[in-house]
Amino acid sequence: MVKCFSCLFRAVLFALFLALPGLASAAPEAGHELRLIALGAPAVEMVCALGLEHRLAARSSWDSFPPSIQGLPDIGTPYQPSLERILSLKPDLILLDSRLGTLPEQMRACDVEVLPVNAYNPAEVVPAVEALAKRLGVERRGDELAAELRALRDFVRERLTGLPEQERKGGFMLTSAADLFCVAPESGCTLLEEAGARNLAAGRGSPFPLLSLESLAASKPDFLLVPTKAGQTVRQKAALERRIRSVLPETCRAIALEEGHTFGLRSFLGMLELAAELYPARITPEEVQWRKRAFLEAFFPSAMQEGRP
Repeated sequence: MVKCFSCLFRAVLFALFLALPGLASAAPEAGHELRLIALGAPAVEMVCALGLEHRLAARSSWDSFPPSIQGLPDIGTPYQPSLERILSLKPDLILLDSRLGTLPEQMRACDVEVLPVNAYNPAEVVPAVEALAKRLGVERRGDELAAELRALRDFVRERLTGLPEQERKGGFMLTSAADLFCVAPESGCTLLEEAGARNLAAGRGSPFPLLSLESLAASKPDFLLVPTKAGQTVRQKAALERRIRSVLPETCRAIALEEGHTFGLRSFLGMLELAAELYPARITPEEVQWRKRAFLEAFFPSAMQEGRP
C-alpha cells in the first residue's frame, strides 16, 4: 500500500513538472485582467500600441485611431464624458489627462482608480509610455516603444544639428483649421521646437492665444501649421489652403498636418513631417516615408493592415 502510494505521489509530481512550463507561459501578465477606459487619443493610442487594445471597454467621441477601436461604446468627449455610462461599464482603471477638470476626483469618489496620462507632445510622450507600460505590466513592450520614439527624435535632432539661428523658421500652430487660436509653448506643446522651429506664440499671455489679422501680419511668420482632419479629400484641402492663404502674408507658408499627428504618440510623426517641410535639404521625402511606415508598423500594425497609415 505504501509502495503504491509512493508511486502515485511520484507520478503526480512528474505530471506537475511537465505541466509547469505550460502553466508559466499561460499565466497572464500583470494588468492583463484590468478592464480599461482611456479618455483622449494619447491614452487610447498608448494602450493599443502596448498590445492591450482588447482590454479597452470604451472610447471617447473624439477617438478614432487606430480604426479598430471604432466599434467600442462611445462615452462622450474627454471633457464631458458620461459618468453614468462609464460606471455602467465597470472599469478597473481609467486613463486620462489629469488636466481635464474635476473628473479624476469624481471617479475616485466612485472608487475607480484613475491614472494620469499627460502626453500631448514629444516631450511628454516617452516618460508617459514607460509609466503606463509599468503600471499595466508590459514593461518590455514599453521599453521597445520608448526606444523607437527616442530613435526617431534623435534622427530629427541629428539632421538639424548645426542649423544656423538665422535659418530657423518661425511660425504658429493653429488649434484647428476653423479659427486663429494658436498653441503657445505655455500650453506644454513642444512640437514646433522639436521640429527645429521657433514658436512665435510664446509670451502672448495665454496657452492658446487668439491671433488678430494685424498681429499675424506684424509677426511676419515663415509658416502657419494648420491641423486637418484625417481623410480629407484633395478638394477639401485645396479649399482650406485658399481660405488660409487669404489671411496670410505673402511670405508665409500654410503647412497642413493631420490633426492626429499633432499630439500623443503620433506627434513624433508630426515632428518628422514638419521638420522635413521646413528644412527639405536636411530631411528628404523618401526618408519621411520609410520612417513613417516603420513607425506605424511598430506601433499600430493593425492600422497598416487596414490600409490606414
